[in-house]
Amino acid sequence: MTKIPSIAVFGASGGTGLALVARIAARGWPARALVRKESAAFVQSPRLDIRVGELLRPEDVSSLVKDSDAVCCVFGQRLPASEVFCAKATRLVLDAMRTHGVRRLICVTGAKVGDYPRNRSKACQWASRAVARRLPAVSADRVEQERLVWESGLEWTLVKPPRLTNGPRKGRVVAGPDRRVGLLSKISRSDLAEFILEEIGRPSFVRQAVFLAG
Repeated sequence: MTKIPSIAVFGASGGTGLALVARIAARGWPARALVRKESAAFVQSPRLDIRVGELLRPEDVSSLVKDSDAVCCVFGQRLPASEVFCAKATRLVLDAMRTHGVRRLICVTGAKVGDYPRNRSKACQWASRAVARRLPAVSADRVEQERLVWESGLEWTLVKPPRLTNGPRKGRVVAGPDRRVGLLSKISRSDLAEFILEEIGRPSFVRQAVFLAG
């Protein structure tokens, strides 16, 4: 029997994080999630451990990663906020993974992050450049986050969804390193969460940046 993975989730209190934790609970998988404050928004599951802590506090990050089989980073800036923290937090996660011998990492960034012209329509590429000009520090932070993951030496997958919605799970996701997205491309957070768990359970895109849409 295949072992059920234990998952550490960073960014659990955001929209994507909440959807991911809900899908983990629905599968009955064990998980630990780091949040800044307690919330009634989380689903209740006997195998879900919600821990209050700080994403930029090394001891909190290390404690969450320890004894996990896989780590999911689903944190990010809530625009138009210009707070820069993704690269620093990711570095702490990577360090903790190396310390505790955890190899599998799923890191969600976004379709507009980085230089991937072949994966974007012309309009989407223009929008990506516009975001970089408007929020240069945030954009550079996300690019640095991806660079850290690329060079980590771990068994990582960068997941790059287009516009996220709160719609229901449809179970139809097209994903791959050559997938092309446009300004109208979208995916529900529930479908994104299910893709993440499928990639943990049956890895298909190790050490690849994956674009996807519903």
